[in-house]
Amino acid sequence: MKVYEYISIYNGAVALTTITVVMIVFLTWQMRKRRNKKQLTSKE
Repeated sequence: MKVYEYISIYNGAVALTTITVVMIVFLTWQMRKRRNKKQLTSKE
């Protein structure tokens, strides 16, 4: 049981880390998209 609980906790931590990284990448990508749109509109 101890080993199984440790594995489940480890998997949970990995899942949280993955979700956090994905969210950060998604947010930065959205910001870059908005900045690019602003730059394009300002150039036009």
